[in-house]
Amino acid sequence: MSGFFEQTKSKVSLSEGTHATMRPLVSTWEQRKFSDLTDRVSIQSSDSDLPQVEYEDIVSGEGTLNKDLRDKEGGKTGIKFYAGDVLYGKLRPYLMNWLYPQFNGVAVGDFWVLRATKCDSSFLYRLIQTNNFQRLANVSSGSKMPRADWNLISQSFFAVAADHAEQKAIAKSLAELDSLITLHQREPTHMMKEGKNANRYQ
Repeated sequence: MSGFFEQTKSKVSLSEGTHATMRPLVSTWEQRKFSDLTDRVSIQSSDSDLPQVEYEDIVSGEGTLNKDLRDKEGGKTGIKFYAGDVLYGKLRPYLMNWLYPQFNGVAVGDFWVLRATKCDSSFLYRLIQTNNFQRLANVSSGSKMPRADWNLISQSFFAVAADHAEQKAIAKSLAELDSLITLHQREPTHMMKEGKNANRYQ
């Protein structure tokens, strides 16, 4: 559970000056093997009608796209994914290239395409961003082109909320915090200063 608390604490500190309400996390947590939570999909596709996701399309550490994929030329071969699958960039995992697409497409390059089996997919997406997961992913094979080791990750245990509804609630809370942080960071500097000065005199 500590991984999610660390992630939440970090995000809350980044959103200083915003207001967020989070329901308490009260469910029972279990240690679960990663391979029991997800399947690693490997079906190849070169369908030019499907949007293609590459490393260069993802904003590192944010899990967002930096362009309209419809503007890209298709036809490359990659792993086919469906809406709700989780994409994790296994090459140089410290780059934090991950995505939770709400569309079908093709992952081109060194991605793991993860399909949740015994956990909520949005929770799985948050799990791969925790410090515990990232620490293990960066115990990688190769020196010049390090890659996360599936044999290590798949056999590792992670804290998972036992209740499916609680998993969704946790993921939703973290997503809402992400949105607040993004909005806060986009505010003009003078507005942020004015907001802090106003809070000082309340």
